[in-house]
Amino acid sequence: MSTVAEPSQHNTLNADQRLGSRLDTLLTDGGWKRACLMFLFLGVAVRLVRYLLCFPLWNDEMALVENFLNRDFFGLLEPLANRQVAPILFMWTELVVIKFAGVSEYSLRLFPIVCGIASLFVFYHFAGQYLKGLPLLMAVAVFSVSYYPIRHAADTFVTVILLSIVTAYWKSPQWKWLLVLTAVTPLALGYSFPSVFIWGGGNQFITVDARICSRFRRRTSLVCTVQFLFVVDISSVALCLHR
Repeated sequence: MSTVAEPSQHNTLNADQRLGSRLDTLLTDGGWKRACLMFLFLGVAVRLVRYLLCFPLWNDEMALVENFLNRDFFGLLEPLANRQVAPILFMWTELVVIKFAGVSEYSLRLFPIVCGIASLFVFYHFAGQYLKGLPLLMAVAVFSVSYYPIRHAADTFVTVILLSIVTAYWKSPQWKWLLVLTAVTPLALGYSFPSVFIWGGGNQFITVDARICSRFRRRTSLVCTVQFLFVVDISSVALCLHR
C-alpha cells in the first residue's frame, strides 16, 4: 500500500508547488496593487449603492435636520434643538448643500458619501506607506467593506487624514509636517469630534519624539504646545456657547 500512496503524495506536492508558483506569478507587486484596486472599487460601489438606496433618516438625523430648517450659519452656533451636538463645520457644510439642493436624504448624505469615497483612497495611500503584499490587501479589503467607516464617513475621513500626517512626520521628521498638522487641526476639529483623540495622541507622540531625537526640539515642542492651547481654548469657547 505504501508503494501506491507515494505517487499520489508526489502528485499532490507537485500540484501545491504549481499553485504556489502561479500565485507568486499573479501576485507580484502589480498583482497586489490590482487586487487592492478591486477592493477599493468594491468599497466605492458599496457606498454608492447604500447612498442610492436612500434609506429613511434615523432618529438622530431627523433631530439634527430640524436645526437646518429655520437657522442660518450663525444660528447654528447657538445650542441646538432636540439636545443635539454636532461639529460646526460639518453643520455649515450640510447647510450649504441644503441651500443649493434642498432638503432630502440625498442632499443630507451627499457630503458624507464624498468623505466615504475619498477616505478609501486616502487610507490606501496611508496603509501603502507601511504595508505591502497580502497585509496591505487585507487592510484595504477590511476597510472597504466594514460598516462603521461607511456609517461614520466624515469622522473616518478626518481620522485617516490626521493619521497620515502624523505618520508622515514619524517616517520623515520634517518641519513641514508640523505646519501641515497645525493648519489641518482646526478643520479636523470643526468636522469631527472624535478627531480630538487622534490629534491628541499624535501631538503627544510628536512632542516626545522631538524631545528624544529631533534636531529642532524647542521649535517642535513650542508648536505642539501652541496647538494644545489652541484646542483647549476652542473647547472652552464651545462649552460656553452651548451652556
